[in-house]
Amino acid sequence: MKLLCFSKKSNLFRLLCVIFACFSITSQAQVTIGANDDPEKGVYLDLNPKGVVHGGLLLPNVYITNMDSIPVNFIGSFTPAERDNYPNLKGMVVYNTNTSLAGGSGEGVYVWDGYKWSVNDGKSSIFTSTCSPASNVAFQGGSISCTVTDPDCTTGGVYSFNLISGSEYAQLRIDNAGTGSFTITFDANNRASERSVVLMVTSPCGRGQVFFYTQDGDINGCNASASAPKIMADKNPVTLCSGGAVYLYLNGNPSGNYIWTLNGNEIGTGTKLVAVSAGKYIVYANKVGCTFFKPDTMNITASSSVAPEKIPVIIAENNGLVCTQTSTVKLTAIATIPSGSQIVWYKDGVRTTTTGLNYNNAGLGEYFAVVEDGNCMSKPSNPVVVQVDPNANAGTINVPNFTINGTPDGSMSSICSGSMLNLKVSSPQPSV
Repeated sequence: MKLLCFSKKSNLFRLLCVIFACFSITSQAQVTIGANDDPEKGVYLDLNPKGVVHGGLLLPNVYITNMDSIPVNFIGSFTPAERDNYPNLKGMVVYNTNTSLAGGSGEGVYVWDGYKWSVNDGKSSIFTSTCSPASNVAFQGGSISCTVTDPDCTTGGVYSFNLISGSEYAQLRIDNAGTGSFTITFDANNRASERSVVLMVTSPCGRGQVFFYTQDGDINGCNASASAPKIMADKNPVTLCSGGAVYLYLNGNPSGNYIWTLNGNEIGTGTKLVAVSAGKYIVYANKVGCTFFKPDTMNITASSSVAPEKIPVIIAENNGLVCTQTSTVKLTAIATIPSGSQIVWYKDGVRTTTTGLNYNNAGLGEYFAVVEDGNCMSKPSNPVVVQVDPNANAGTINVPNFTINGTPDGSMSSICSGSMLNLKVSSPQPSV
């Protein structure tokens, strides 16, 4: 491929010609400009040749009028909305010549982050911070008050604050934006692990810095003798089909208090869990963050396969009420399932060997049904509970006597067409 470079006095034009000529050889080539030296590892364009350097990189001089928008004289047809939000130019670097740019720090190097300009003026941008108390906030909850200062900023104005993470358990109050003063208040922490908030503070000069503020965890109640249960799944490999679920349980169904978290957020308790989101699952004993033993983890990945639709409804005979501890009822799934799929029944969160539309002789417990298709599993159906009728121990229920139109049962042999019958129990048994 031949590239023609016309004679121009513009150094930038010549630089671009050289770059394009070099990249016409191969799009993966590394380039050094200004010498025959090999470029450094990991560098596409090396403007720092070994030996004596006779010049530098001259950035485009741009008069920025607004920190939140692209200048109107930029090349291209930008709509007003694109000038405020154009991620395709993220990382673009210019030299701003507007000495009175509001929210900026005068002349200097600015970078477009897709939504606004940020200052890169070569200054330290190391803020000073004074806090009271200087230690972590106690697990019982409390506040920490701080003042931050950008020592290199002489521009008047206010500091801005953005609570990046931690808003679910901490609140930010701006005490004095002009002096950079604020207070963060933590709620009580019932976890054994520490937790932090991440705060971005931006000075009147446009420079920003991230600060971390930490609250202690409460290790009271962590059981040093608790076992380290292993998380198990009913299907392997453990993947979550779109619209479906993964059924997790702790090996051996151990006794104790167990808490499940997904990506650090508490989502359930007990020895079983129906997972409907991909991510990292961790189970703790007693409370989140207890580390007397290494908690077990399981990563569930999302699959592009589509899970079967869940069963619309399951029903139980006699509304699931039985008379004794050993009595049973019949459960029925009201569903039409695709060919190749099967219905599997769960009792107390554990997969049983019973399949099909009916579960005969279902004893005491909580049941739901799932449709399986290969490694994909539907979300659970509605649960039904088989339990002893609370009135089952009320005593013997006598066979009732009743009358029909005032005549004792058994003495009426026929009725007239279109007539009405009046049925009445004779001497009803109390509480029945």
